[in-house]
Amino acid sequence: IIPLLVLGCAEIGKPPGGEIDRQPAELVSSYPENGALNVPPGREIELLFTERVVEPLRGQPVFISPRQSEEADIKWSGDRIRIVLEQPFAEDQTYIVSVSSELRDLRGNRLDSSLSIAFSTGQAIDSGRVAGLILRRNKGSAGTLVALFDPEMLVDSVPYDSLYPTYLTSTSKSGEFSFQYLPDGEYRLIGFDDKNRDERFNPAREEFALPDRPVIVGGNLPVDSLVMSMTRYDTLSPEILTAVGTRDNLVRMR
Repeated sequence: IIPLLVLGCAEIGKPPGGEIDRQPAELVSSYPENGALNVPPGREIELLFTERVVEPLRGQPVFISPRQSEEADIKWSGDRIRIVLEQPFAEDQTYIVSVSSELRDLRGNRLDSSLSIAFSTGQAIDSGRVAGLILRRNKGSAGTLVALFDPEMLVDSVPYDSLYPTYLTSTSKSGEFSFQYLPDGEYRLIGFDDKNRDERFNPAREEFALPDRPVIVGGNLPVDSLVMSMTRYDTLSPEILTAVGTRDNLVRMR
């Protein structure tokens, strides 16, 4: 008797994995909650996303505004970002946490645009807004840092590259930016390429864009549709290219 050998044939199907994930992470919730009022004293802020987000090798895509006197400790844990401030929340203060459009998930997908949440230790949240578009060679300048400075910080003896902005965000893929939850007042607005990822503007080395006047939140003119173009700081002195005499006994110089 010859034993019967039964051979099983494996079923041929689609390879595992499915379609490539091209969706960026999305913010699910925060603590304190976005829009929360009368937040009690504390030092910790947490952001929860739909999937794991990755700490960048250089730079920091999370900004706390107003900027703290000491750097916050930012901890990355899977789908959460935990922020621990050195000092407790101040009284009657609106806090803004902005996440740059440079934030990526495990597959490298970036956010479509920067996002922000706000909460207040007082009874109200500031409601001022500044928004606009930054262009580079007539196209939207993606991932450009946009800063608001308190004018009192800007004195002749203090260069920009030694100052941290009071408020900071970044442009979207299409070059758009938006500051929300701002207190009324006057600001200096500058967009710049943060080449060394130190969150400070170096006018001699980095391209920049700025409006033709200070930005006044709560003023008579709207500041939610600004359009600015990237340029470079002109460090060259004028030179004489040609000099020729004219029939009128004058010298024409170019």
